[in-house]
Amino acid sequence: MRVFALFTGEFYTGPGEAQPGDPLDADFTNPYINAFVNRAGAITTDFRANAGVDDYIIWNEPNEVGGAPLDAEHFAALLRQCWLNLTDVPRIYWGGVIFGPGVGDQPDQNSLDYIRGVYQALYDRGLAGGEYGAWPWTGINIHIHRDRTEAHIQNLFDAVNEIRSDWGESGDLLVGEWGVTAQDYNSDPNSLSHVFNLIKPHPSMMFLFAHHVHEQGGTWGLRNFGMIQDQFTLGAPTVLYGPYDALVGT
Repeated sequence: MRVFALFTGEFYTGPGEAQPGDPLDADFTNPYINAFVNRAGAITTDFRANAGVDDYIIWNEPNEVGGAPLDAEHFAALLRQCWLNLTDVPRIYWGGVIFGPGVGDQPDQNSLDYIRGVYQALYDRGLAGGEYGAWPWTGINIHIHRDRTEAHIQNLFDAVNEIRSDWGESGDLLVGEWGVTAQDYNSDPNSLSHVFNLIKPHPSMMFLFAHHVHEQGGTWGLRNFGMIQDQFTLGAPTVLYGPYDALVGT
């Protein structure tokens, strides 16, 4: 089994009053990012030595205004500093860019613009892309939640891959999260399998995290029913790592 470690926006609170979105300096970083990378370095060294973890996801849903958001420029800076300084880490991935419902069968344009902005921020500063060299990550990562049509899924992948192609991106494409709410699942037990079956065979995708069924409430993940296996049959999904509630604090 391949294990990924994820460093979220709550992973490090910053030195003093430093914040993730503080102004970036001439080295395209700030005190928060530097401290984040230093702590990440200590943890990745331990994880690699004692658990064999080689894959690391930086931040989570940076474009999600209700979470721990970073604008595209600061997210690009964070990725670059991790890439430059976590020298013993074989693979680094974007924190998943979450996609909203979009309009009809068309993907969420705000999320697509966010992805473009990360590439643009690095290229405009002559730090990566084109004549400036490789992008500072192994692959990008997207999150797809709730039931969607086949056309929507196809259009979403096509749009993301078009951006990657425009910028000369040849890294991995990761779907780091996918899932449906408990309400969706209760109204249609096939909804989870439907999303899975649309995403899994896409030829551009490196691999898939089988995600969870969770309650929809005032906040997402109000009660998480656990990770599930990637073999689906009719009926309730098989709990693989959950329930999440039992794992909190461990």
